[in-house]
Amino acid sequence: MSRSHLRRASCAWRVSSASILITFVLGCQGPDAGPAGSGGRSGDGRGDGAAPASGGSSSGGASGAGTPASGGAGGQPGGGPSGGPGVTGGTGGGGRSDAGSAPAQDASSESAPHSASGCTVDPARMIADVRVLASPELRGRKPGDQGNVKAIEYAEREFRAAGLVPAGDGGSFRQAFAFSSQGTAHNVLGKIVGTDPTLGKEVVVIGAHIDHLGVNADGRINYGADDNASGAALVMELARLFGQCGVKPKRTVLFVQFNAEEMGLIGSQHYVRAPTFPLANIVAMYNFDMVGAGDGSGALVFGGDDPRNAWMTELLRKAAAQTGVRHVIQTVRQKLASDHAPFVQKGIPSVFGFSRPDPHPGYHTPADDFANVRPASLKAVGELFWPAIRILTSGDEGSLITRPMPTFRLFTPGDAVPQLEPACSHAKGPSIQ
Repeated sequence: MSRSHLRRASCAWRVSSASILITFVLGCQGPDAGPAGSGGRSGDGRGDGAAPASGGSSSGGASGAGTPASGGAGGQPGGGPSGGPGVTGGTGGGGRSDAGSAPAQDASSESAPHSASGCTVDPARMIADVRVLASPELRGRKPGDQGNVKAIEYAEREFRAAGLVPAGDGGSFRQAFAFSSQGTAHNVLGKIVGTDPTLGKEVVVIGAHIDHLGVNADGRINYGADDNASGAALVMELARLFGQCGVKPKRTVLFVQFNAEEMGLIGSQHYVRAPTFPLANIVAMYNFDMVGAGDGSGALVFGGDDPRNAWMTELLRKAAAQTGVRHVIQTVRQKLASDHAPFVQKGIPSVFGFSRPDPHPGYHTPADDFANVRPASLKAVGELFWPAIRILTSGDEGSLITRPMPTFRLFTPGDAVPQLEPACSHAKGPSIQ
């Protein structure tokens, strides 16, 4: 979540409806600001869906081919799920000494869902991604720092290993943009081209931000494991599933690792100003932010109760039920405080997935380390969204939804453009308050 959203109480965003220019008005430090882990979830959200089924605990490490090599004491794995080079550690036994122990195993919401193609998300692979991205060597992934460069290189490598086609500048995976008067950062873009001559012109965007806050003045690293190595890992995993499951989507799928979100959604704002596909062709945008520090019970779906997104919510519920997923889908009002916001402001149906419950511990502190992420949380959110994404990209949504997909129309200066909202609450900004 954007650093600007950490301020409390009187934050406001002003949006020019003509240019969608976003101005930050900061100065919040109110009663909602509390120590990490404080506060509870208030109740204007709706918990719909059956209670999650119980089962065995998730595996906390990658297994089989492509398993990351163990690093030394305090080191990190030598490779990600693709089996390529990752962040290297020393020799010897592979624990992290400075950023917490391995994630706790969670048996609260295990189920055994299967998509129509017989496969689903692998929490071990996602945990391997989080371990790399939240490592000390990546120094909190702040734009302008070498840690951010290494994170972008890692995402690019995983997109290539997943079989994605480059969708960035000049036939590359990268889209460059200025994040300050002196700095350039990159979004990472990969695509699967749709197979249908007509539907292939339509695009489904799946994104998350890969950056975080970097190193504090006192030298402590803000690892950003939950925020948002977890969301970045889920996007990589969803990209892998298309090839693993043999899904040949009829619609084009665009996967994006946005950068400089913590500085004010800069990467996603740049994308909608310089899209690689016509905005009118984007039928849906799925954004994942902070999906790792939940309890494994399910997902909060921000914007899920928006009438414009009613078809997305219906598809999410019915696709999950069809594939035997029993986690909770909790729809709450839209919160324009992450990288889906610029898409919402363009009139594109967009939802924001966030793991239950809210708030999450360690938000925007060094305590948000690798130990803060639970395999069961990643698994639950991935299991809920993958069936809907598979069905939508395959052009089969008509068999499940009764609510029509909206016809895209770019907002004009005369329209009431949705305003970006502050995260003037404890957890991430998407707090239910």
